[in-house]
Amino acid sequence: MKKLLARFPWLNSKNKDSLLVGIYIASDKVVSVVLHRVDNAWEIDATTIEPFQQESEKLPALTKALATLPSDAAVCLVIPENTYQWVQLDKPNLPEQEIITSLPWTVKELVSLEPTDIIADYYDLSLKQGGVEKINVAVTSRTLFSPLLKTFHDSSVQLSTVTTSEMILCDMVEHDDGAHMLVSQQFNSEPSLHIIRNGELLLSRKLRGLMGLAQQPLNQLKLGLLDAFGLELQRSLDYFESQLKQPPIKSLQLAIPNLELHGLAQELSQFFPAKVIPFNPILPLCQQQNIEMQFAIAAALSLDSRGKDENTH
Repeated sequence: MKKLLARFPWLNSKNKDSLLVGIYIASDKVVSVVLHRVDNAWEIDATTIEPFQQESEKLPALTKALATLPSDAAVCLVIPENTYQWVQLDKPNLPEQEIITSLPWTVKELVSLEPTDIIADYYDLSLKQGGVEKINVAVTSRTLFSPLLKTFHDSSVQLSTVTTSEMILCDMVEHDDGAHMLVSQQFNSEPSLHIIRNGELLLSRKLRGLMGLAQQPLNQLKLGLLDAFGLELQRSLDYFESQLKQPPIKSLQLAIPNLELHGLAQELSQFFPAKVIPFNPILPLCQQQNIEMQFAIAAALSLDSRGKDENTH
């Protein structure tokens, strides 16, 4: 599950395991981090931020970031959120490889892409609805995705793994038997809501019409947008608990770039029985970093073949 969308024969997996690189393409910047192993721990060796303003500037920004990276490191890319979408399906009664090869035709009625343009991968959900096994499918466009891969091919950096921000968030939220609702947002983008339990993404959806959460001060949010936000959260909770018949969530965590995030959490805590807190990732290297850098660091750590139980500085 952690290496979703990594089923490409040209992805390189023979890099040094003493250097790890994570690259996160946000809505307005490319963020990269290089980690190196010191004894039994990972340390941050270098970070790079290449901003861009328009979509046409994204690949040149990625090219600049790649030029700063070591060529012998293992690299994990977190692809841009606007290049893929999630679809939930009943699991076909087929062998795994046949499920993978049939996905473009299975999801074609649910996405606005031709089957020949679809790249898709999936993971099994532990939740069942009506006794039916479900899968979550990530779908991206070959037309959108290929230029990203070509940018790597034209550089000296060898791409090892491709994943999504939702998969990386699963590494950063507490791994326990309680479900945690996490709302994440980038500037100039709609927020996304995720419910994660024990490292598994159970539910994910975009929250439309709430872009202002990242931009407006708290007193302005109280004039209407905060109520709309609370209503969307409650709808998702009702679906999770009533339709999916799951226990109440353990926490509601906010990864929103609002300067009054603590105040926003306090306002929401009046309406939800679960604790409402600003998001604080469990990975020590990610703490005290902004959300974009957290994604890049966690992406790099996801490549660690020796596991995540070791200490990091």
